[in-house]
Amino acid sequence: MDPNVSFLQASCKTKWARQIVANNEPATSVALYVKECTFRLWNINKETRWRFLPFATLYCQAMTRMSNIQKVFFFNSFLKKEHWEALAELKQLDVLEFHSCSFIEDPPDIQLTVRTVKLFDKYKEYSPTTFTLRPIATTSLRELHADDVEAVLKIVSFRQLTIHNLVLKPISKTDSLIHVFQRLSDLQNITLGFEGVMAAWQHISKFSLKKLFTCLHSCTIRGEAIMTRDEVKMVVSTLCDGPDTLPSLEELNLHFDHWEEKLDIFSDCLERTIIPAFPNVKRINTNLGSMRLEEGDWKVLYRSVDEDNRDVGNW
Repeated sequence: MDPNVSFLQASCKTKWARQIVANNEPATSVALYVKECTFRLWNINKETRWRFLPFATLYCQAMTRMSNIQKVFFFNSFLKKEHWEALAELKQLDVLEFHSCSFIEDPPDIQLTVRTVKLFDKYKEYSPTTFTLRPIATTSLRELHADDVEAVLKIVSFRQLTIHNLVLKPISKTDSLIHVFQRLSDLQNITLGFEGVMAAWQHISKFSLKKLFTCLHSCTIRGEAIMTRDEVKMVVSTLCDGPDTLPSLEELNLHFDHWEEKLDIFSDCLERTIIPAFPNVKRINTNLGSMRLEEGDWKVLYRSVDEDNRDVGNW
């Protein structure tokens, strides 16, 4: 749903939405086949936004009749109370994404049934309030992706959540990150993004995996940097906070954009540092390849040329 498409396209979408709301066939039946819905470029300036509010209301009413929607995306769009009310009607909703959105009205006192939420604001133009994010703090939420630690802290502060997978990038405030971790005792997978090796080391050195997590299965560190041998060892040793740092950990992922060393650098750290800290680790993955424990032996698997040309673990 894009207000900037051609007049003919907009007219067709509006006509279809009105038929759905009026419960007219075949529009009503077709609506049940819709699995995804996208609001794109609705973030019109305040002076002209009022012209589009009736259309937003109409589309929200139509969306409530699309009961099988599983994914809803908002790209550079505004959200008002009616958007939240419509989302609450979607009981099959699995994925909800917000990209550079403005929340112009406080939401109703509701919880969504969504399992995965992605909240990104690349240019940090819109800062959602704690109250605005309340519907996202739902007991069904299992996976949360965001680029603002403060926004995540607002979400997890509403109630006890059972989030299993947390993706945060880039990390800028360690104290807020620790508060988030303290409220998410059931985390099984974390992915943390940093803007460089030193940033990764400085932030990781301020918190202890041993004290914060009990059931973490996978830990991923990402960043934009050229990693030297000494820097790889520094990051690894910081993560490995002594013997039995995290017995539950099975997978360790280190993905930086550039490497100056070969994968066998981890052989130097494996017996002395990694295994004592993570005694049940079975996989170590990097941009260059992976090391895997198979039948009691560690095997090194380098990435192929074709794989190197792909985006590694796009997130």
